[in-house]
Amino acid sequence: MPSYRVTFPNEQTIELPDRTCAAIAESKSKYIIPQWLHREEEVLKLSGRQWIFPESVAAARELVALYPHGIIATAWKLFNRGWVGAAEKYTVDTRFFPDHPRHFGSGVVPLVDEDHQSKQIGWVRINQQTRMDDNFAIFVQFTLLEIFDPRELPAGY
Repeated sequence: MPSYRVTFPNEQTIELPDRTCAAIAESKSKYIIPQWLHREEEVLKLSGRQWIFPESVAAARELVALYPHGIIATAWKLFNRGWVGAAEKYTVDTRFFPDHPRHFGSGVVPLVDEDHQSKQIGWVRINQQTRMDDNFAIFVQFTLLEIFDPRELPAGY
């Protein structure tokens, strides 16, 4: 795959590493057309190959240990996602989400590791995301606020 540049809504541009380009090409090859144009998604689910920066959960753990107030991370998914609506619901609905970490501010959703039986491994704030490109890929920039050992996702999420 030739050079692959991504421009976020704030005009920040990144060039994807070769491993990411290969993973996107492999994933896209399974679809002739997009599976959906928009999917409401209530958690950010990432497999190991979807991390761009840092390049893995282990690397994210190391960086968060150095910068406990959070790090800016990027990842990719296929097809458009709707994390913003879920984050708003979690913030305002104190009855159904009494333990949501509101002290992190708005835009916060659970981070789920698809490689560990879809268990929660942290909390992230979605900063920005792109629209689906010709490879059906979207790119999300988020602040990784907290990362921990895999555990069951709390009820309701």
